[in-house]
Amino acid sequence: MIKMVKGRFIETMIENQRVLGATSGTLTVDLPNANYLQGLLLRVQNVNGATSNIGETIQGDITKIEVIGDGIPLFSTSGRMCRKIEHYDIGDEPPTNETQEPSAVQWAVFPIKFGRHAQDKELLVPAWQLSTFQLKVTYAFTDSATAGYTTSVTNAKIDVIGRSLYSTERVNTPFLKKTETYSKTPVSTGTESVNLPVGAGNGSYRRIMLGCYEAGIEDGVDITDFELKVNDSQTIVKDRWDTAQIKNANKYNAKHTKNINLELGNTDTWGTYVSRIQSVTAIGGEAVHVPTITAVAGDTITLGLSDLAVPTVVAVDETIRVAIKGSVVSHAVMIDLGTDNIADSLYVGGQAGISSLKVNYTVGATGGDTRVIAEQLVSF
Repeated sequence: MIKMVKGRFIETMIENQRVLGATSGTLTVDLPNANYLQGLLLRVQNVNGATSNIGETIQGDITKIEVIGDGIPLFSTSGRMCRKIEHYDIGDEPPTNETQEPSAVQWAVFPIKFGRHAQDKELLVPAWQLSTFQLKVTYAFTDSATAGYTTSVTNAKIDVIGRSLYSTERVNTPFLKKTETYSKTPVSTGTESVNLPVGAGNGSYRRIMLGCYEAGIEDGVDITDFELKVNDSQTIVKDRWDTAQIKNANKYNAKHTKNINLELGNTDTWGTYVSRIQSVTAIGGEAVHVPTITAVAGDTITLGLSDLAVPTVVAVDETIRVAIKGSVVSHAVMIDLGTDNIADSLYVGGQAGISSLKVNYTVGATGGDTRVIAEQLVSF
């Protein structure tokens, strides 16, 4: 029986515009350990180059986010995967300002939750038990006047907001641990297997996220289908990638809308990280020029730019505002094993009779960056 802790939620600004101080590295933030931690909101920003920033995005430059308690990873994913988990939970992509405009401030938020939702008083990290409690952010920025940022050493900054439950009760509450257990880019077609951790020290698997991205390739091509097996014999989930995405979109009421400010011109391409694109609209920054979308291949769009008065191609780059709509959570599927009722979580890693838990997936085409994120119900 899981106990609901009595108390009130408080939010604390742990870091306020802290300068990262380098173009690449890992920043460590000490987290408060007096109460119960429900979650964190990490915001990262940087300033674009003086001409443009063609190629760099904040979410792509945050290569790893970790929350570690007494040496144990409680949360560990890349920046993109962190945002994708939240995409499922809220139904659309978390807030970001993705822009290539000269000297603009790019930013993105990376939400981290240890419960099912923001008001969860049952699933919380009992931070008061921990001697050391830290957030680690690994980043890699490129400084460039045209294809990067300006002086990242001083312009790259973070904010960290902690959401805690203040209570005088002391309960060893369980929480949701989310960790990347697998990362690979297959070089041959066929079947790949991912062994998920089971045995002592592992908890109930509530959700497993399988992600796969390759620029310009539509979802369901690199990975065509997948299955989840127990003890190499019992298949408990078996699905096609495209069908699973549709089911996820229905269950989570999820879609993918995105607005990007590009600094590009005629025939230029851009990877949007939106799959199964339903519509794209483009508005030019110059009143006399007309931008168009001339092609869509997977997540990649090709731009056209012409003069309004004289129908000729415009050869220079300019600001083009693009709005994109996709029908699913892009480049991922979520395997649901439990519900919001924690008692429904299916597989306990340490229980007798379970010696293996595997994700098998079929590689239809090589080149997809494939990752597996496991969400487990655990306790100290």
